[in-house]
Amino acid sequence: MYVVLIIALAAVVLIAVSVAQVYRSIPLIELKRRARHGDKVSKKLYKVAAYKVSSQFVLWLIAGVASAGFFVVLSRKSPVWISLTGSAVLIWIAYAWIPRSSINIVSQFLAVSIVSPLSWLLQYINSTVLKVYNLVGKEKNYHTGLYEKADLISLLKLQNKQEDSRIDKFEIKMMERVLSFNDKKVSDIMSPKRKVVTVAGDDMLGPIVLDELHKSQQTLFPVHDKKPANIIGILDLNSAIDFKDTAKASTVMSKRIFYVHEDEKLSSLMDTITKTHQQLFLVVNSHSEYIGIVSARAVLTELVGDDLADEFDQHESLEAVANRFSEPDIIDEIPTDNDQ
Repeated sequence: MYVVLIIALAAVVLIAVSVAQVYRSIPLIELKRRARHGDKVSKKLYKVAAYKVSSQFVLWLIAGVASAGFFVVLSRKSPVWISLTGSAVLIWIAYAWIPRSSINIVSQFLAVSIVSPLSWLLQYINSTVLKVYNLVGKEKNYHTGLYEKADLISLLKLQNKQEDSRIDKFEIKMMERVLSFNDKKVSDIMSPKRKVVTVAGDDMLGPIVLDELHKSQQTLFPVHDKKPANIIGILDLNSAIDFKDTAKASTVMSKRIFYVHEDEKLSSLMDTITKTHQQLFLVVNSHSEYIGIVSARAVLTELVGDDLADEFDQHESLEAVANRFSEPDIIDEIPTDNDQ
């Protein structure tokens, strides 16, 4: 009887701690989500997890009382050194080894097995536990552990490495870009003047010139007068291609020119793009010198990245767009009487 009681008390301690570890390892919101998607184990566990702090309190109270009982019973009929050694081993397993171990099938099985009696008990003591807990004020002083934007970015990087994460890696990267977007200035994303392809106002936009402009991978080109630094307009390559007759660049270009300062924040530039509907801006410094260009596309790329490559290029076709996400026609795959 003595040995059975010792084993039973030790088992209660280990079961209580293991079950508490199961509930701590799965966030309540994730458990609820799994339950809504039909996971039977999650549905049962949620019955206890929904009590939040009360469920943890009961489990650790049971573990604590059973641990004390284990030591008392063991010390009554055993030498002191056996009592101390046995208690130390139990404490190490229950309060050091199990909390650091991963959740396994056994611990999940134990958690599911005691759902009914545990949820029944929590129904009666939940209100009392919450009153005591609220008096302590922990709920009011809850802290996320985040202090600065960099902390949130670090959290996103950890989430990106999490094996069971269901958040798309592209979405995580986009959130990182959004958080760091306003830390960058125009000078960080602009194309410097030495790399910008420009067009002289007197250049005739024939097939050869247009082909050279197309190869530059730019779509918008500053148009200059006799001096390259004297910008007089912006040439849109698409407009030049649509122009029926060969003409000078100065004839096809738009004379509307907008400027932004190299130290302007990207969020401010985004607001300017929205207000002006301009696709290309000349970047200037504090000495009114033209030092480069920045496009709306560059700003968008900085915000969402350049991983949005989409090979679909038939947006001018109503039928192609309408059928883009249609279900494939599988009528032809259904066997007919003649095929059978």
